[in-house]
Amino acid sequence: MEIQARNFQKGDEAALAALINACDRVDQTDSYTTPERIAHEWQDETFQPERDGFLLLAREGGQERLVAAGALFFDGRPTDGEYVVFGWLLVHPDRRGQGLEQRLLTLLDRRAGEMVAPLPAGLPRALRVGCPEQVTTTRQALEAFGMVPVRTFHTME
Repeated sequence: MEIQARNFQKGDEAALAALINACDRVDQTDSYTTPERIAHEWQDETFQPERDGFLLLAREGGQERLVAAGALFFDGRPTDGEYVVFGWLLVHPDRRGQGLEQRLLTLLDRRAGEMVAPLPAGLPRALRVGCPEQVTTTRQALEAFGMVPVRTFHTME
């Protein structure tokens, strides 16, 4: 199995929605989405899909399949006295714990560094990546990458 990385492209919306929804079915995060919703989100001024979004594609038996994705959002302004790049990553439930989390984190970290590099010195810079508590493989990968939990959110009904 060969894994290739590339940035988001127009036309990826359906495959990305399928990945998000596959993860949602297992993780129960209430993050169901549609290709149309993704296309709308890609219009956000803090996001450049062709630079700030990443896909990992597995090539097996002549077919290509989306197995992981991640993205970054940054508005260029300080948040609480620091420059914060916000990110997310998802790995298909069948592919978790196979090193894809680390590969995506490396891509996200490199791009986050590029995003904050031109900013004036003086304020701290941070990469914050959200992770549902129950997705232990992603949480472990984030911790192995040197990240620590800073906030916990609960959705209540």
